[in-house]
Amino acid sequence: MTNKKIGLAKKGSRFCLQEYIKKNKNKLSQYIIASSFSLISFMDKDLKVEWKSPLEENDFYEYRDDFFRDLDINVITEDIEKKLRLFWPKNGPQWDGIAVVNGKEKRKGILLIEAKSHTSETKSDMKATADKSIDLINSSIEKTQNYMGIKPQLWTNEYYQLANRIAYLYFLNVKLKIPTWLVLINFTDDISYKSTALSEWLRHYNIIASKMGINEDCNLLDKIIMVFIPAL
Repeated sequence: MTNKKIGLAKKGSRFCLQEYIKKNKNKLSQYIIASSFSLISFMDKDLKVEWKSPLEENDFYEYRDDFFRDLDINVITEDIEKKLRLFWPKNGPQWDGIAVVNGKEKRKGILLIEAKSHTSETKSDMKATADKSIDLINSSIEKTQNYMGIKPQLWTNEYYQLANRIAYLYFLNVKLKIPTWLVLINFTDDISYKSTALSEWLRHYNIIASKMGINEDCNLLDKIIMVFIPAL
């Protein structure tokens, strides 16, 4: 699977995330754990986050659907990939980061990381052009919305990137029964590119939730972790 987003970033959210991974990975891990009661109650007493990407020794490689291959979570990768192709077209979301956590009774959980440093990074439209791919995406988004208890919404415009990440969250938790959390890391005061204050982030996500039909009664909200952390 082709991935051109490797190497050291010079600005923006990739730069901010790489800086934490290089300089203070433990602090970032603690921010994530502290932002989710469902995650902290799942984890064993060591409270360890094992980062798989982006790592300096792998040239800050960012996984796509190939992230399953290096997780070591006692799953059969080939079976997962077959099921995934029935749910989503080939080459799904490109993850800013991937991590594994140890749960009680030797269970394993996955953290899917999406990092942003300014609000315009959250906006995107679906790029698929093949009818088969579009139909599969729309079908899987509809299944995700139904499970969450959301009335049919157009998720393929404006906030499609978040929509497809939530769809993967549904697939992993509901279809594969793998404990998984989507971690939305929002960097504040990033002077490397465009500084965003915490208050601006909060207003922005309030608008996103409203436009996507997400409310406090939706399923899967306990699997979405929102982290607001100052850029280094």
